[in-house]
Amino acid sequence: MSALYEAAGGRQRQLTLSAAVCSAGCAAGGLALALHHPLSPVVAAALFLVVAAMAFKHPRAWLVALPALLPLIDLAPWSGWFVFEEVDLLVLAL
Repeated sequence: MSALYEAAGGRQRQLTLSAAVCSAGCAAGGLALALHHPLSPVVAAALFLVVAAMAFKHPRAWLVALPALLPLIDLAPWSGWFVFEEVDLLVLAL
């Protein structure tokens, strides 16, 4: 019976490690995109870090935050970003 628990614990550690690697990749990619924002890279990076910290503190808040913020953050007509938008930064942060 203990071998079954050890196998389950190993699988859980593997899932945790893969989630951490995926999260680090999303954070690095989102921060790199935020630092290349055409309007204000410093503000975009700061907001990205704040949203990511809030998502870390409240893991299920993205279920409310994402649909609520989608209509508010489209700055494509002003920023000229059409390939990557602020929505992409929001999704990567959450």
